[in-house]
Amino acid sequence: MTTTEAQITICNYSNQEHLQAITVLIVAS
Repeated sequence: MTTTEAQITICNYSNQEHLQAITVLIVAS
């Protein structure tokens, strides 16, 4: 895996984590 692919994978993973956190906050409120 190239460095660019690794960065994209990490970025996508971070975005999913962020969306999950937002969803939890919305559901909790």
